Amino acid sequence: MKAMFYSLHAAIWLHALPESRLASHLSEAGHELVYVSCNKSFSHYCTSMSAFNLALNEDVLKKNKICDSCIKNAKKITQSFKSKHLKLHDYIDNETKELVEFLLKDVTVDNFLDFHHENIPVGRLATYEPLLKYKKMSLEFREEQWQDLQVHLRNAIVSLIGFIQIFKQEYPDKIFFYSPQYGVNGVCAEYAVNQGKQAYFLEGSSSNAERYSALRVWEWSQYKLVNPALRHWQDVKNLVSLEDIDRVSAHVSELFKGKSFAVFSAPKTGNFSIREKFNIPQNAKILLASLSSFDEAYAAFVIQGFPERKVKSLVFSDQFEWIKHTINFMKSRPDDYLVIRVHPRDYPNKRDSNQSEQALIWEGMLKVLPDNVKLNSPDQNISLYDFLDDVHALVTGWSATGVEALLHGIPVITYDKYLPSYPEDIHLTGESEHEYYDNLIKVLSLVKSYDNSHIVNAYRWLAVSFSLGTVRINQPLDIGRSWPDKPMYKLLSRVANKFSVNLRKSYDLWNARSNDTDRLRFLSLVLNNQSSLFEGVLADAGHAVSDAEIEAMVKEHSI
Repeated sequence: MKAMFYSLHAAIWLHALPESRLASHLSEAGHELVYVSCNKSFSHYCTSMSAFNLALNEDVLKKNKICDSCIKNAKKITQSFKSKHLKLHDYIDNETKELVEFLLKDVTVDNFLDFHHENIPVGRLATYEPLLKYKKMSLEFREEQWQDLQVHLRNAIVSLIGFIQIFKQEYPDKIFFYSPQYGVNGVCAEYAVNQGKQAYFLEGSSSNAERYSALRVWEWSQYKLVNPALRHWQDVKNLVSLEDIDRVSAHVSELFKGKSFAVFSAPKTGNFSIREKFNIPQNAKILLASLSSFDEAYAAFVIQGFPERKVKSLVFSDQFEWIKHTINFMKSRPDDYLVIRVHPRDYPNKRDSNQSEQALIWEGMLKVLPDNVKLNSPDQNISLYDFLDDVHALVTGWSATGVEALLHGIPVITYDKYLPSYPEDIHLTGESEHEYYDNLIKVLSLVKSYDNSHIVNAYRWLAVSFSLGTVRINQPLDIGRSWPDKPMYKLLSRVANKFSVNLRKSYDLWNARSNDTDRLRFLSLVLNNQSSLFEGVLADAGHAVSDAEIEAMVKEHSI
């Protein structure tokens, strides 16, 4: 078997290293390997530059440093295992550049969605990053946004043309892409699928404790951006082990710290009272409405990574209509309180400085509220996890905060069962307004809403996603690796972190191993033509943990 890793962003070491471990597994198993790197194919601007917070108009010298790092990293990686190393830049000659300009000359802000090449919707697939960057909820691009999108269009078509040449030269059986939703990878993944080849999605775990030490892997054409754990949940939810549950506890601990780039909430303090903050009576029940940022789901839908039903609800037309109806419902229950928590990502935050288009609508909608409806905005800097100590229930469209509330024993209601990325049987949901209101009444009628079964179900769901759905490798040295209690290791840690990035990377490659069971699961996925890691889960794989054991672990960790 011949496998190709299309890896154009080796400058992002925390992505490139885990990806390279999967490549090494195939190489060590005797399979032919082709590793494709960028080598300054996108020197004007690229995803790696964006990852290092460089602007489109950044100084050329700063951009060149990213390119140089990318080249060095790719060289280090390909020297660590047996493979053929190809460089995309070698397939982009002057004739190709002229073709690119010819293809793009008639593409405008009004027709870019119709731009195809080799039956690949290049214009559509190139929108993913700009939609996220500008936090958009439409395809209407202002002038400066259109200039940015044009860069992504050009990069995508360059990537596709070069990839086609490499594909025809090498004709690989399997192709792996880290984040194939990004334009330069997405166009190539679609081409590979159209040619009857298996393209695989790779990305770090959604566990904040294992984001860089475990990889999600699945067949792109089968699932796109929909977690395959949803499809396999009923078959595997009782097969998780004590170790899997413990890995969830590590994730929860990271949530409370609030340090991860993926956590938008402030850290948990443990000494906050939602009732004091919003002057809510002690006997009043508090319903927390957790709003979701929309641009991520919308971008996934635009590139056809999400099905329409996962983005466009038939219950309420959008979150605005849902909140309006929920506020009206609460008017009829003046003794109960609703707190509306706007998603911090809609505003400038630790990851970016842009405000979303959606935020402008919320600001207009939520200016005047009934007495029993309160607004929690990001500038109040209140941790979600402090909120959860006081609320009776949480309602949301599809926010991951739903699972986090369940981890606290709090019931969760979503208004449309097709929207969330977690199972419908672990929370209250439906597919009509009537069911939504019935669920609200049901929850608010409870004297006490806390339920251990919510915790158990949430732990099982996250254990399935984090453990059964990922392949583990050793964590890179420069992100808080836990060193053995030996003087030699401690000395190496201090020297590596203080003096040499290159030394750290060399150590990563020397030391990066996978859990042997996970390595075999990965090889089974690829060699047996499985579409996800869940197809390789066996009923006798480890000790299946009981509900009572989960409850005991949660109590032990005081979560």
